[in-house]
Amino acid sequence: MVQARHIIYLALTVLIAIPLISPLGLPVTVTRYTVDMYDAIEALPRGSAVGASISWGSANWPETGPQMTAILQHLFRKPVRIVLASWTVEGPMLFERILSNIDKGEKKYGDDYVLLPYIPGIETAFAAYAADIVAASGGVDYYGKRLSELSAVKGVKTIDDLAYQIFTTNTSIDGEMRQWSRFKVKLGVALLGGSVPGAMPYVVSGRIVGMINGIRGAAEYELLLKKPGLGLKSTDAVSLTHVLALALIVAGNVVYFGRRRKWIQ
Repeated sequence: MVQARHIIYLALTVLIAIPLISPLGLPVTVTRYTVDMYDAIEALPRGSAVGASISWGSANWPETGPQMTAILQHLFRKPVRIVLASWTVEGPMLFERILSNIDKGEKKYGDDYVLLPYIPGIETAFAAYAADIVAASGGVDYYGKRLSELSAVKGVKTIDDLAYQIFTTNTSIDGEMRQWSRFKVKLGVALLGGSVPGAMPYVVSGRIVGMINGIRGAAEYELLLKKPGLGLKSTDAVSLTHVLALALIVAGNVVYFGRRRKWIQ
């Protein structure tokens, strides 16, 4: 026997599936912090080196995956060299997944971008990376190639040799900030929505230039890139489910008061 909850579950499934199959393009307001990161990447000097790091695992992919995908898609459009670092074991594999799904243009591995191996130690890894990127990586990339032979890291020793360091994380950013704030490198961050309050003091003070806030921030960045992806699909799905929730609240109240006043049997 079909019950009301079955209908609700079916409606919820349909409303989630539709935008994931094809984005609807529902309105999303782009925040200043997302624009700040976009502008920082747009202003990168030609030939400069940029760092991007992952500090999360596959469990966080639905939110942080679209963030890093949008960031890297933007970086690969710019005439810069890209250094990819990971503070989690899964990081290099997640980077490979992202790289296989973006348009890399004419950039070539080793010359224009490099994937570093997993650097263990969390906060000690942040400190080692900042002091000597090549040494922290053991002198080789993720595939065992000597970094001294790769043009992508030519002239790069400390984190200050990078024009911009973007880091994505599923936790507090305090560890990175403790180790990197003493350097002059410009910092940008992408993080889970629940971690935003802890990052705001660094953003407001200007130490962090650019912040992507959860899946909503990923959607905003995709709008700036004019390249819809999982971020916009996800925000469309969230918006539709909110509409369903409001409709159910209204319907529930109508039935409740209708029965009290005997409008509905």
